[in-house]
Amino acid sequence: MFLVKKNTKLKVNSRHIVKNLLVAVFVSAMSSCAFQEYEQAPIETNQTINNLVSRDVNEPGFTEFLQENGISQWPVKQWSFEEITLAALYFNPQIEAEFAEFSLSEAQALLLLQRENPVIGVPLEHHSDTSDGVSPWTIGILFDFIFERPAKRRAKQDRAQAEIQAALVGVSESVWDLRSELKLAWIEYTSALKLNDFIKNELKLLDDSHVILQRQHELGESSYFEVSNTRLEMQRLRLESSHHQVVVSDDYHELLVLIGLSPEKMVSQDFVMSDNETLPGVADITQLTIQNMALHERYDIKQALFVYQAHEAALRLEIERQYPDITLSPGFIFDQDDKIWALATSWVLPVFHHNEAQINEALAKRHLLQKEFQVLQSNLIHELAKKRHRYMALMDSLHQAEALVKELIDREDIFQKQYDSGYTGKLDLLRNQLETLRAKRAYFEIRVSVNKSLADLDALIQTPLQGEFDSAQIIKSLTALNIKTDE
Repeated sequence: MFLVKKNTKLKVNSRHIVKNLLVAVFVSAMSSCAFQEYEQAPIETNQTINNLVSRDVNEPGFTEFLQENGISQWPVKQWSFEEITLAALYFNPQIEAEFAEFSLSEAQALLLLQRENPVIGVPLEHHSDTSDGVSPWTIGILFDFIFERPAKRRAKQDRAQAEIQAALVGVSESVWDLRSELKLAWIEYTSALKLNDFIKNELKLLDDSHVILQRQHELGESSYFEVSNTRLEMQRLRLESSHHQVVVSDDYHELLVLIGLSPEKMVSQDFVMSDNETLPGVADITQLTIQNMALHERYDIKQALFVYQAHEAALRLEIERQYPDITLSPGFIFDQDDKIWALATSWVLPVFHHNEAQINEALAKRHLLQKEFQVLQSNLIHELAKKRHRYMALMDSLHQAEALVKELIDREDIFQKQYDSGYTGKLDLLRNQLETLRAKRAYFEIRVSVNKSLADLDALIQTPLQGEFDSAQIIKSLTALNIKTDE
């Protein structure tokens, strides 16, 4: 009787234990998993188009963005390059794409820090021997916990951090590249507008000269050749003016493409470019000065250094993988009324290799990165020398043109006084004014080339040689803006 009761009690306990173990397995599996559900995010073409077309400079977010970056006056009466740059960084969808790419790079880097999930095992057996009322079941719950070496974990953290920093520098480089493209487009458009004024003024002087020559020809005081030559020159200028309108339109729309706004949204905006900006001189852009600026400030230099740091951490990781991780396996087994607590450990035995191949590959990659960095620096130094030489040569031409213009202006003043005193005729005065105007146009065209050359130097150094560009503050504002947009 006692043994039967004992066996009955054991059977009840065994059923309870099996039930409790199954519940424990289920609860531990479900509680440790926070599942993310799939959410559809289709691309709505019409909605995307509407969002792009509806962008406007009067958006509250844009005015707030301007204020964060030093533009307090609103509405902006005249758009300088500074306001245009901020507009492009706010509205151009390429910047949003760059931040999205940064988010992807950040997510990929954080994969390195993801720990191995523990493995759970549930052994379940049914035995045919149930003599003495022993339970026929064997059931248990076993875990495998993988413990990484601390040095290996630190190497992963350092690699992830370096890769995130490299991706962030990539965003800054994209911001600067957009500014550089915008600078050249801005110079093209504003100089095209100014050149259009030169053509109109020259055409006006030629027209006045043609009237006088025509009158003189009728009186027999000038040849038909002079009249005809002036008329041909006027026709040439009219054709140039007609073609130049197309150039102005193309440059304007190219500027709007970079800004990211439709023409209808900018039709009432007035662009202004200062002709009195001080150009850097020889002392300001010595080879050593701009070389030091470029080698410390260029984003590809910074990015290459972060990539090298990431690979150094990857090399440390491969070296740490010579030493195995420890797997700790605690568990509980109910084996036919016998309760067994278990604790085991295991690791990989480095019998066939010590990770030599992966380490050698990482060492070779590090050597390659070192040489590529030297190539990057060498190419940069030579490119800086070439662009600086071009800038200085253009500056010499500009000084010569400036001296010529000054000389012609002085001569024009003399002609004007002679004309006012009646010592010279109107036609001679117009011809002198035309010569001065053409010299001013030549000077202006050289000045445009100097501005473009300076913009090329800016783009190469990635630091403005004129004005200011607070890249850190702009990136901070753009980051906050994209976080708000994602929400």
